Amino acid sequence: MEKVKKPLVTDELIIVGGRHGELSDKLTPLFSEGNPIEEKDIRKEIGCEIVYLMRSNNDHDPYAIGVFTSSMKRLGYLWVHQSYAMYEWMLSHKVGRVRARICRVNTKYGFMISKPLNPMKLTIRPSENLFVNLDWGNNLPKLQHCRMIEMLNLSMMILEDALAENDTWNEELKMRIEDVIEKLPYDLSTLTFIKGVRLYLMMKDSKISEVRRESDGLLYAMIHRGSPEKMDWWLNSCLTNYFNDASRGSLLKMYECANFTLEQVEALLHQAPAQLYHYYLAEKEYFPAHLLYSSLPYELYVRLLTLLAVREAMIKKEPRVPKQDSHSTIVSEVFRFPSDFTKGKLAAVVNEHYQGSHSKLALIEVALYDHGQLKRRNSHTAFIRALEAWGIIKIANEDEFRQIRKGLTDKFGRIPDAGYKDWGDELSNDKTICDKIGKQLGKTMPYIR
Repeated sequence: MEKVKKPLVTDELIIVGGRHGELSDKLTPLFSEGNPIEEKDIRKEIGCEIVYLMRSNNDHDPYAIGVFTSSMKRLGYLWVHQSYAMYEWMLSHKVGRVRARICRVNTKYGFMISKPLNPMKLTIRPSENLFVNLDWGNNLPKLQHCRMIEMLNLSMMILEDALAENDTWNEELKMRIEDVIEKLPYDLSTLTFIKGVRLYLMMKDSKISEVRRESDGLLYAMIHRGSPEKMDWWLNSCLTNYFNDASRGSLLKMYECANFTLEQVEALLHQAPAQLYHYYLAEKEYFPAHLLYSSLPYELYVRLLTLLAVREAMIKKEPRVPKQDSHSTIVSEVFRFPSDFTKGKLAAVVNEHYQGSHSKLALIEVALYDHGQLKRRNSHTAFIRALEAWGIIKIANEDEFRQIRKGLTDKFGRIPDAGYKDWGDELSNDKTICDKIGKQLGKTMPYIR
């Protein structure tokens, strides 16, 4: 008989995001040095040891728990995979804050471990959206499973057995841990979350000191899979490879034989949980983060990715030409003042500066935002589609579109969020191009950042 698994319960509260909090000036150098901080030195090095946990606003996580010092500076956030449980605990106990003491700082991986002043046991579980329809897409002709997720699932099961069966450190254990850490970023569903937390707790409580030490590496891999660079990697590598694998198999043929049309596939996607399809269309670069934070059960996760793969294959087989309509929905969503005048100004700018350079198109996007013409700064997908809808640029197929979007994403990753007039000397060439674009836009479109 299979042994009953222990519940995912811990008294440790994991604090992340210190590099981006209000004490980043103190924490970033400490994390860069990588020297361990003893418990007795935490107050001296960080300036505090007692922190306050309270509900906080966050664009991605509706259950975010901010971590604050007594001087009301945000130190970071409670790890997303504990935030929902803490959020529910606060509601059920009718409290607005929990006080905790920082007891360990891992400078190598950049996170902190704290424990509540009043002992509590927190059951770690994914966020639960009571309004998710678990029957959504449950009758699809075929599902496309990701082979790397299957390998990850197998690796995690093998590691769990190895942890239970070994009582000394050995090369096999080391290899099994490294294998799981390497494969972790492939899956953004709750499957990896639940199994990953279980493995972390097993390793943290292991009798083998080397395994306990490696538990921090596993925890970091789980935390880091939501980082911007991992999200970009998942979108541009993982999802792309998944779509390519789907296009080489019989997936599209199965849906065609079942008389599915593109319109039917998209109608199903419009009903997808957590507005994920709408994020995919409107802000594709943020789609992976929304997918991660939505904590979909694996079954729904696979259905969503399968339908996206079918949609991509159908579009690739029969590309749809967008309407050349200056008042189209996509144009109105992107530009603050869509008009023939704006279209003419933009066409002149693109004609002079673009010349097929994706990085220059990114600078055009920056300048337009800084001059108050775009509603959002980083919506590359919508921006490119709006230019295409207006007939300002021509895109031959989806592969070319992806290349353009990747070029914009890469360029934005190398420039600051500040307005271009505040850029430093290291970006003088880019700044000069933006200045020229600004002058070409004219006095009716002034710089407003």
